[in-house]
Amino acid sequence: MTKRSVRPATSSDAAAIAAMAQEFFTEVFNACALPATHPLRAQVLTQTRQMWEETLAGNRSTQGQTLVALEEQTPVGFIAYSHAPALELEQPSGRVIPEGQEISSLYVHRSFRRIGHASRLLAALVDTLHPESMRLWVAPEDALTIRFIQGCGFSPAGMRRHFVFDPEIPAARDEHLWWALRS
Repeated sequence: MTKRSVRPATSSDAAAIAAMAQEFFTEVFNACALPATHPLRAQVLTQTRQMWEETLAGNRSTQGQTLVALEEQTPVGFIAYSHAPALELEQPSGRVIPEGQEISSLYVHRSFRRIGHASRLLAALVDTLHPESMRLWVAPEDALTIRFIQGCGFSPAGMRRHFVFDPEIPAARDEHLWWALRS
């Protein structure tokens, strides 16, 4: 039987996490129709490895924490998160999302999806920190992630943000905020 687990990421995981983060960014750029030759692709993909090496070496410890999903001893997914202050939602709801954790990255390598790694990563975050709330920005066309987080109890917050990769070309990304209260 295959052993699947989650543990805190260490500096030895930097290369594997950076490779998965690069896969994620490539998926985002492709979904947004950013041309393959656009310099932003190379810049982001190059900086990703350095950022993860610094983060997991402790040089960016104030920026959050990372857990890694393992298949046997091989990293196959990760979740990166940091403290999030309370957030008042826009009117008319006027609800407040209590302080908790904002998930900046939740990614499982495509060969290891749909076998529970993302669920284990979320459960480990909750079991470790007991946050009052969790939030995550998701592109509206990312149906797989939306189905997954809805199944985990996340709901749309009614907030969105918009990124323009380059004002000279029609490549942009919208993201919607999803959130959940700890049950």
